[in-house]
Amino acid sequence: MRLLPSLSAVPALGVASLAAALLVGCGGSDSGTETSNAAPANAGSTATAETRTAEVTLPTASIGNTAQPAAEAEPAATGTQGVIEQITTLMRQPLAGAEGADDPKRIPQLIKQRNKTIVDMASRGVLLAHKNNESDEVMHQLVQRLSEARLQLALQGDQDEAESLYSDADVLQEQHPGSKAAMEASYAVVRFANTNAMRYSQNNTEWITEFARRARTFCEAFPSEQAKTLPLLLAAGKSCEGYNLTEEAKLCYAQILEQYPDTPQGEQAKGVLRRLSLTGQTLKFGGATYGGEFFNINQNRGKVTAIVYWNSHIGGIQETLKKIDTITSKYEDSQLQVIGVSLDDEELQLEVAVGDAGISWPQLFDPDASKRGWQHPVVKYYGVLNVPSIWLVDANGTVVSTNTSEADLETKLAELIK
Repeated sequence: MRLLPSLSAVPALGVASLAAALLVGCGGSDSGTETSNAAPANAGSTATAETRTAEVTLPTASIGNTAQPAAEAEPAATGTQGVIEQITTLMRQPLAGAEGADDPKRIPQLIKQRNKTIVDMASRGVLLAHKNNESDEVMHQLVQRLSEARLQLALQGDQDEAESLYSDADVLQEQHPGSKAAMEASYAVVRFANTNAMRYSQNNTEWITEFARRARTFCEAFPSEQAKTLPLLLAAGKSCEGYNLTEEAKLCYAQILEQYPDTPQGEQAKGVLRRLSLTGQTLKFGGATYGGEFFNINQNRGKVTAIVYWNSHIGGIQETLKKIDTITSKYEDSQLQVIGVSLDDEELQLEVAVGDAGISWPQLFDPDASKRGWQHPVVKYYGVLNVPSIWLVDANGTVVSTNTSEADLETKLAELIK
C-alpha cells in the first residue's frame, strides 16, 4: 500500500498487480542513451511510503494489470514494432479532426481519451514483448510511451494512473535495475513529483520533499544519466532551500558531491553544504571593497552585521536596497553594520545601482574582473545561489541566519539588538 501526497482526499482503491511475474525475463541492464523528454527545469535516499503523507492511500496497479482495455485499443497483429508504430501515429495525429475538438472545453477530455488508448496499447505491447523475449530497446520504447501517457493522465488527476506510474517504476527497477525501461519509468515519476511541487508547494511542501527524494533515488539508480541527474539534484536542492527544508537540501547537495565530485556542480555543492552548515558557527568572511579597502568580519565584533548579496540586474533591486537601508538605518553604527556583496561584473553597474538606491554601505567587489559576479571568492566559497540574500551575524561573530527575508529583517534585528 502506497502513501502519496495528494490534491484531495480520495478513497483507497483495490489492489491488482501481476507486474513482477510479467516482467521477469524481459528488459536488460544496459543503460543506453535516453530518448525521453528533456529534464524538467526544476530534483538520494529512497522515497518510501513511510515518508509520504497519509492524506491519500493509493492502490498498487502496474503494467501487468489484468483489466481489459477497450476493444478499439487492440494492436494490429504485426508484433511489438507494429504496436510502437501505431502509438507513434496516434500521438502525431492532431486533435483538430476529432469529434468535439471544436469545443475548447472538450480538449482535455480528448487528450485524456487518447492517453488512455495509448496506455492500453502500450500495456499489450509490453505483454507481447515479454512473451516473445524482445530486446531491451523494444521494451524501452514501449515503457517510454506507456510512462508518458500515464504521466499525463496522472497530472490530469487520475489517481489510478498516478499509482500505476509509481508501481511500474518500482517493479521495473526491482526486476531490471539500471535498464533503459526502468530509467524511463523512474524518470516519469520524478517529473510527476516535480510538476506537482511547482503546482502546489505554496500551500504544501510535501511535494517538494517528494520531488527531492525521488530525484535522489533516480540519480542513485542511474548515475550515468548525467544530463538528467545533475539538473534534477540542483533543482531539488534549490527548491528545498527555498522552502527552508534544509536537511532535504543537504541530502541533495551531498549526493552531487558524492556522485560527481570532479564536476563544476560538485565543486558548487561543496560550497552550498558549507553555507547550509553555517548557522551557529563562527563566520569566516572578508574581501576587497569597492572603495579599495579590505573588510574582515572580525573587525565587527561587538556589533551585529547584516550581509546583503545582490546584483543590479535583479528587477526592483533599488527598491529592495532602499527598504533594507530604511530598516537598518534605525540603529547606531556601534550596534549594526551592513555589508554589501555585489555580484555585478562591471564597476559602472555597481555605481549606478548604489547611487539610485542612495545607500552608503561598504560593498565587497573584487578588483580582479575574473573574480566578480558569480565568481566572487565569497560567493563561490559559500555556494551562494540566490540573490538578493541576507545573512545575519551576531555581535560575537556567530551566524544567526543565511536566509533572512526582507520581510523578516526588522523583527530579527530587533531580537539581536536590544
